[in-house]
Parts: sequence; C-alpha cells; structure tokens
Amino acid sequence: MNSEKHDNFLDSLNLLQQKIEVFRRKKKELNKYIKEYIASFQMIESEFNNSFSATKDIYNKKGDYCNKKIKKLRNKRIEYKHLLDNLFEEKKNLQKLKPNDKDLKLINSINNSIKQIERKIHNLEGIIKTEILDINEENNIVEKIRELEGKKQEQLGALAKKEQEQIETRQNNEFYKNLRKIKIVEVKLRRIHEQLNKWSNKKRNYHIKMLDLYRKAKELKDNPKKMEEELIKNKNVANSYHLHFINVLNLKNKISMRRKPRKKQIISPLMRLSIEKRKMIKKLKQEKLAIALEKQKSGKKLDIHEFRLILE
Repeated sequence: MNSEKHDNFLDSLNLLQQKIEVFRRKKKELNKYIKEYIASFQMIESEFNNSFSATKDIYNKKGDYCNKKIKKLRNKRIEYKHLLDNLFEEKKNLQKLKPNDKDLKLINSINNSIKQIERKIHNLEGIIKTEILDINEENNIVEKIRELEGKKQEQLGALAKKEQEQIETRQNNEFYKNLRKIKIVEVKLRRIHEQLNKWSNKKRNYHIKMLDLYRKAKELKDNPKKMEEELIKNKNVANSYHLHFINVLNLKNKISMRRKPRKKQIISPLMRLSIEKRKMIKKLKQEKLAIALEKQKSGKKLDIHEFRLILE
C-alpha cells in the first residue's frame, strides 16, 4: 500500500514538473516575442525619425526656394504690367504720328499688278504649248511675253523700293517703335506667367509631399498606443502563464515538504545585505512603475523604459 502511494506521489510530481516546464516555456517564448517586438519598433521609429528629419529639411529648403522664385516673378510681373500700361498710354499719344496708309495701298496695288502680269504670261505660254501656230504667230506671242516680263521686272523693282521705304519708316517712326516695345513686353509677361505656373506647381507638389510625410509621422506616433495595448495584452497572458507556473511550483513544493523534514534556514550577514538591496531595488521599481501607470492612465506617451517596466 505504501509502495502504491509512493508511486502515485512520484506520478503526481512528474505531472507537476511537466506542467511547470510547459508554463515556463510559454512564458519564455512570450517574453522573447515582446522583447523582439519592442526592439523592432525602436529600430523602425529611430530610422523613421532620422529619415523624417532629413526629408523635412529637404522639402522645407525646396519650398523656400520656390517661394523666393515666385516672389521674384510676381514682382517682375507687376513691373512689366506697369510698363505695359505706360506703353499703351504712350501709344494713344503717338497715334497722330502713325504713317498714313498710302504707301501700304501702293504696295498692295503693285503686288496685284505683278500677279496680273504673271497670269497673262502663264496664259500665253499655255497657248504656245497647246495650240498649233505658224512661225509669225509664235514669234508675236514670244514678243508679248518678253514685254510682260519687262513690265514685271519694273514692278518688282518698284515693289522692293517701296517695301524698303516702308521698313525704314516703321523702324524710325515712334509709333511703330512703341508697337514693337509692346510686343516685347507682352512676350515677357507670357513667359513670366509660364514660370509662375511652373514654380507654383512645384511648390504645391512639395506641400503635398510634406502633408504625406506628416501623415506618416502621425500614424507612427499613434502606433505606440496600439503597441502599448498589444504589449499589455501579451503581458496579461504572460502573467497568466507565470501565475500557473507559481501555483504549480507551490503545489510541488508543498508535496515535497510533506516528504522532507523542514530545516531552519540560516541567514548570513552577506545574505541579509543582499536581501535588503533587493528590497530597495524593488521599492524603486515600484515607485517608477506607479509613475508610468499614472502617465498611461492620463494618456501621456510612455518611453520604451516605462513600457518595459509595466511589462515586467
């Protein structure tokens, strides 16, 4: 009977030992996961903070450069608009100096005359090519073509002369000088407008990138709260494994104590000093834990050391 009880006792001890090992292993695995989770988050946060700071500086510098370009272009635009207004006002005053249209009408008349001569020459040449003519008829037509070519050359000379006079008149006339200035200023204003659009779009793109960067930073800032919830959840599971471990270990010790006579433990001065030291460390940790829990309760951000303290 005693032998049977002894066997049952050993079986119970073995079973308890197996449970202790299971709970110890589960607690160890979970603590390892928590440490890896914290380490990975620290690494990601550190890398992002470095990247965020560098990228933000780049976008700020590019944005400032765009603002300077835009400001300079806007000032230029105001300057040229003012100049254009003055030129239009000057144009009204120079209207009386505008050359009359006689030369232009004469140039158009010469051009029309040349075209008529060319049509006549073309028709006469067509007759020679398409009709059967005797030698006298053909000679007469060739002579007419020669006369028309002479008139054409005279008209071309007169046209070239008048056009040159017109060019010189336009170059020296104040009214046309004013028109040329207006065209130049209008071209410059168009270019300024294009440049303003270009730099405004660049600035807008940098602003969008900055907003995206701040959005990512906010997401990362919100992650500690999610991580905190996840770690607290895992801590509770770890505590549950630890509680099972302690309960089973206590049960094992109780059973073992029944089998063995108690011996009074002798505490040496060195051991007493060690115990006192552990008590002081434990008290300090409890004080820090109380501060961390209060911060967590009030919704303040915890640093990684406070996380670890709560999880221990």
